[in-house]
Amino acid sequence: MASGKRMFLVVDAEGRVVAAAHKAEGPSKEMSVGLAPLSNQKMYEVALPEELSRLKSGHEFHLALTHATFDGATGRLTFPKLTFKKLEHR
Repeated sequence: MASGKRMFLVVDAEGRVVAAAHKAEGPSKEMSVGLAPLSNQKMYEVALPEELSRLKSGHEFHLALTHATFDGATGRLTFPKLTFKKLEHR
């Protein structure tokens, strides 16, 4: 978690990440995003894990978070072992 960047996670009762957004750094005149958890969900602000900061595309980021779980008691985001393979288009 060396990047120092932060993100918001919305997590369901089983610890599955159902929404995520990067935390803005300073004022921005561009579009902004807001997250609002439902009654059975919780929102957390966490440091961007190094595993996520190394991903090269939004698609990889989405896949990683889709399969991640979050433990609100420890503040730990865990990922299953995932590998990404570039497919050749024919």
